[in-house]
Amino acid sequence: MAESKLQANIDAFRDFVHTNGWTILEERKIQNGFQLLVTDGITRVAIDCYTNGNASIRGSTGTLKADLQNWWQQRKASSASPLLEEAKLSATVRTIVEAFRAFAVSQGWTPAGRMIHNGIYQLHLTNGNITVPIDVYTTGKVLIQGNPSEMRSIIEQWWQQQQTRSGLWEQAPAPVEQLPEQTPVPSSSSLLEKDFVAHIGLDESGKGDYFGPLVIGAVYVDERTESRLKALGVRDSKLLTDSRILAMAEEIKALCPHLVVPIEPKRYNELYNKIHHLNRLLAWGHAWTLEQMLEKVPSNLAIIDQFGDKSYILQALREKGRSITIEQRPRAEEDVAVAAASILARARFVQQLEQLSRRVGQTLPKGASDPAIVEVGREIVSKYGREMLGEMAKLHFKTTQTILQTS
Repeated sequence: MAESKLQANIDAFRDFVHTNGWTILEERKIQNGFQLLVTDGITRVAIDCYTNGNASIRGSTGTLKADLQNWWQQRKASSASPLLEEAKLSATVRTIVEAFRAFAVSQGWTPAGRMIHNGIYQLHLTNGNITVPIDVYTTGKVLIQGNPSEMRSIIEQWWQQQQTRSGLWEQAPAPVEQLPEQTPVPSSSSLLEKDFVAHIGLDESGKGDYFGPLVIGAVYVDERTESRLKALGVRDSKLLTDSRILAMAEEIKALCPHLVVPIEPKRYNELYNKIHHLNRLLAWGHAWTLEQMLEKVPSNLAIIDQFGDKSYILQALREKGRSITIEQRPRAEEDVAVAAASILARARFVQQLEQLSRRVGQTLPKGASDPAIVEVGREIVSKYGREMLGEMAKLHFKTTQTILQTS
């Protein structure tokens, strides 16, 4: 029992480390336990796991140590439920369940689960406001359920990436949604799969956040920098902690030509009032960013997430005398250039949200569903007036009506 508890903690630490893009430098046995030496490229931390189920995290004070300690405290709190240990799970199901559980804890969510029927194990991941049920079948198939939400989207994107990783998920069948006949792959995609083509990746951050700017990032990646970005563990920013994003952003900037374009809330609201359509605003932002990026580095190909009609972007570029192939992809963050752009955009979003928070003297919550958003919004209006709200938030969100109704 003690050995199984020790191994479960070791595996959980490994999953959390790899999820955040950190590196395990060394693993070795110690007295009554096992040690992992971990680095985020900046500091090193030793994790001592013991047979009694305890763990000690030692090293220089910094974000790596703090993130590991916070995650470990959350894991200990969520491990009180014996449901996983009591269930008789196959090796495939247990591996998948443990991966979901480690990912949930890394996000600050609470995982729980139980066996329901016909060998199906059902997980429930909750952030305190939203719960996402996940059914894991004996075949390895996974069905992610619940109402559409940002949390569910994060889980679905993470799971999609796990399935495309070599090794661990090769035996797991695709979810039900992926079983119908496949759509043809565009010619530019097939070209990228055969021979890597240098290109620009673009992505945005803040689109779904009530407070803070909309930020668009662009990164140019060639064959040399592609391998180095992958070695750094570059992936979709939604799968990384803020501290890891901030550290990784500096590494990306040192490696690749890049551009980050923040659109502060006041300017965002002005643009939205003229355009009256979020996807057209996004297209305008991507076109402007891509145009500026092409001034820095020539490229024949750009890859962006699929959010609307790319013809608007092409038209805007043609008016400036630019010609480039644009490929829009669902889950474009799987491309390393787009993933790098998403990290740069999110890093700037986090930094500027902190600056806005200091202006009003309180923390501005991320996202759009946190109940604290309405309370904070009302306090801003009460102290500084409605005009200040327009300098902090994206006013076309329905949240604005709720805030102003009682302000």
